[in-house]
Amino acid sequence: KARTSIKFTSFEIGYTNGWTRGISFWVDSNRIFFAPQESDKVKYGLLPDSLNQLINETLTNIILDTTIKSKDDGCVDCEDLGIRAVVGSDTLYIRQVGKLDKIFLPFLKKLEYFIDSSNHSTIHSVLFLESQKIAFPPKMSLFTNKSIPPDSLTKSGR
Repeated sequence: KARTSIKFTSFEIGYTNGWTRGISFWVDSNRIFFAPQESDKVKYGLLPDSLNQLINETLTNIILDTTIKSKDDGCVDCEDLGIRAVVGSDTLYIRQVGKLDKIFLPFLKKLEYFIDSSNHSTIHSVLFLESQKIAFPPKMSLFTNKSIPPDSLTKSGR
């Protein structure tokens, strides 16, 4: 049986292992990527064909596997992943907290290696991605026991 391959229009991901800042990455329809770093530094450049293909393959697998959904294990210092992808006229949102589905870890390792190992151009700017709101939710309010809820982007498209 032939598999259908999708192509993204834009792709955004935020990830933390629960203890460190993690990664944040966005690529647009022109295959220009941005990866915010510490303080006011943002890495950017043209997405290589191999990574473009990896993102498309990963998204295809996520869409075809209906068991991959948003989930929250309620863990405060565990892995936290947020994805926002535009494919055609559809937008896919996934947020997983705690034990991530196995499809994400190899993808995250390759993406992190790409961001860290290549000699990318940088700009001094502040870039805050929507997936950062998902993967790095707002801090607890100083005046109540409740956290300040992020906007509706934390809701899953599934």
